[in-house]
Amino acid sequence: MKLDIIGDIHGHCDTLERLLARLGYSAQSGVWKHAERKVVFLGDYIDRGPKVRETLHLVRGMVESGHAFALMGNHELNAVAYHSRDAAGNPLREHSFKNTSQHKATLDAFSGRDDEWPEWIEWLKGLSFYLELPGLRAVHACWCEGSIAQVRGESLRDREFLLAATQPGTEECRALDALLKGPEYSVAHLGLRIRGRDGIIREDLRVRWWGRDAESFTLSEITMPPGSQVSDDRITSADLDEAPNLALGGAPVFFGHYKLPHDQPVEPLAEGICCLDYGVGHGGALVAYRWDGEQALDLLKFVAEPE
Repeated sequence: MKLDIIGDIHGHCDTLERLLARLGYSAQSGVWKHAERKVVFLGDYIDRGPKVRETLHLVRGMVESGHAFALMGNHELNAVAYHSRDAAGNPLREHSFKNTSQHKATLDAFSGRDDEWPEWIEWLKGLSFYLELPGLRAVHACWCEGSIAQVRGESLRDREFLLAATQPGTEECRALDALLKGPEYSVAHLGLRIRGRDGIIREDLRVRWWGRDAESFTLSEITMPPGSQVSDDRITSADLDEAPNLALGGAPVFFGHYKLPHDQPVEPLAEGICCLDYGVGHGGALVAYRWDGEQALDLLKFVAEPE
């Protein structure tokens, strides 16, 4: 199978169409197709960008016609929870100022189209949490075997699973957090507070989930995205015992989520570890990798729009 794996889109449909055209796809009867290839979308189709609704239609059209696979991102999980309620009528994701602001572009995209939104929520609920094919693995944020085992065969269309997966502290919630948001390490005890690229100040660092073989690390060495100058405070490998630590080697893993700086080289982060989110929602590029079955990833097979 020949696949083009594409990172986070965040409502930038025009950029996606330009990228697909560069990859040799064309719109036929309203669906983007390629004679020999399929797309793997890594999630985060909604929020931030100017054409959320158009992005959803494009992705769904390709999936339903057999020309693409679509994974769930944390923004899709958040949207489902924001628009779903528990038995008492409370939203599964709080309608706080922060949560609503993050979701505003999507709310605006469907303003006046309230009749469409329930069907889209049902479609989002059915997105896969991960993809495993011969020679390839794909997930939105983190490949964690234990979390995959926890959610294998599950779907947010199952209300019991949806309720459990959005309840902090449950095994289901921890599993989806790992796969769709990635592991984090609290730095509150060090007196640190971190301002992300989105301007939000946090006390939790996103940390690397592969190849941690040393006995100790500085926070800057293990923070995602790589290259972040956070702190020279050291922690031990035992401090990260609860975080996944994938051994290098085996089938390559493709993921998005981390908004890599768009001024750094487009390349794998380690052997077989390939992040394709270069922050198109923050002024960066939409990036694809053209996979033809190889286990050693090829720098010449990355395609970025804009270049």
